[in-house]
Amino acid sequence: MRELNQNELNTIAGGDSNHFANAGWDIGKALGTMVGIVGGPAASGNPVFTNALAGFKFGLRIDNLLRQK
Repeated sequence: MRELNQNELNTIAGGDSNHFANAGWDIGKALGTMVGIVGGPAASGNPVFTNALAGFKFGLRIDNLLRQK
């Protein structure tokens, strides 16, 4: 049995190098929207962007972990 190459591992993991980062961004945006709706004007800052950015960074971390040998 042979070792899988990087392209095959990426396909199994669910996509290209930005797949998890993009998914994290989308999840973060959704969470930010919910916080904004529930918090309304009382919510400070821009929760959609802030949570989307946090989600994006989390997605990058997942992607990096899956790429380590």
